[in-house]
Amino acid sequence: MSLIETVFSSNLVQLTATFATGAGLYLLCRYNKKIFILMAYILALGIFFGFLFNVGEVYSYSSYYKRVFFIFGDQITTIFILFFCYAILVKKNFLALLLSTAMFLSGGKVSFVLLLLMIFVIFLVNKKNNHVVNNSFLKYITLGLVVYAGMLSWSGIAENLGFSEVVRKGIVDLVATERTKGSPGVDVAGGSKSMSKFDTVKKGGKACRNVAHCFDTQIKAPFFQRCYSSLAGLWMTTEGGYRGPHYPSSSEKFASLMSQENPWEMNAKYGLDFNDWKRMGAPQNPYLRFGSGYGVWYLGVLLTFVGLIVLIGVVNLAQGEKLPSAVFTIFFIVNGLFNQTQSWLTSGSLVLITLGFCFCHIVAVWLTKRAFFFDVSM
Repeated sequence: MSLIETVFSSNLVQLTATFATGAGLYLLCRYNKKIFILMAYILALGIFFGFLFNVGEVYSYSSYYKRVFFIFGDQITTIFILFFCYAILVKKNFLALLLSTAMFLSGGKVSFVLLLLMIFVIFLVNKKNNHVVNNSFLKYITLGLVVYAGMLSWSGIAENLGFSEVVRKGIVDLVATERTKGSPGVDVAGGSKSMSKFDTVKKGGKACRNVAHCFDTQIKAPFFQRCYSSLAGLWMTTEGGYRGPHYPSSSEKFASLMSQENPWEMNAKYGLDFNDWKRMGAPQNPYLRFGSGYGVWYLGVLLTFVGLIVLIGVVNLAQGEKLPSAVFTIFFIVNGLFNQTQSWLTSGSLVLITLGFCFCHIVAVWLTKRAFFFDVSM
């Protein structure tokens, strides 16, 4: 393996590159402000497309509850809350409606808690027109829920009439064709197989056959899984971290490690077995997931860095950073402090990219003592 390959195979380097991607996007949006709004439209419409035709990562739990991440992953709802709050504050009404609906279509439960926290901080920061702002949030959240209900019906109709199957097959055939162009000997079927996630309607099964069962499977069980996996991450951190090839990088390896080591006798205490650990897959808390790989000292450095940026953001707000610029500062503060269940400290994470974006904004405001370029006139 060459030196370059060795460097870029490092998880720390990949995390830094992911974070730096967000900073680069910030500079790009500074050059052309419309790019930020364009990204919001692309992400929202992608979710609409995936939901309507059951394309991409789709979880259909019942006739009244479905979640779609399309090709973006389950962190996408958290990204939407940043765009949504910004769209509300700059009075981009149609975009606000799209984003509100997209939040319900993707349905990240933790993300709605983060949204409420953001709205609360916006309420504290915005000393004028709070009544107008709060009514706007309530109005678009309500409208988004109504459109979500309509989309459920249209999605069912499209599936029953065969439109969804036609769309999925078209995507699979198109991608398979593009992959085999100019590549003699490449198996078209193999290319299609790699796109199988676009050709099936999906997971979730009977997890929500009634409200009580839905609560157990979608809220209660995930809550305890996050608690157990976070305890496992804390144990791995206190053990000094499992670096490089020693890290349990797959759900099977993680389950094997937890089953064999039985940290703090958790298996007997909480009735956990190999399959339980495999479902968890890894520590869910982002900081403890990082610590599980690098140990206490590296985790301390990371927490110090995040805490410093949060502090600078609070100073910016205290010194009068105004909305909508303050939305980016608030997003970093809320996620840095309270987003403790999404594994966003991983390479390629959309939340980590967005935090890199907001980090660049916070530093820019702190250095220049002004709202930079995200103002109402945008």
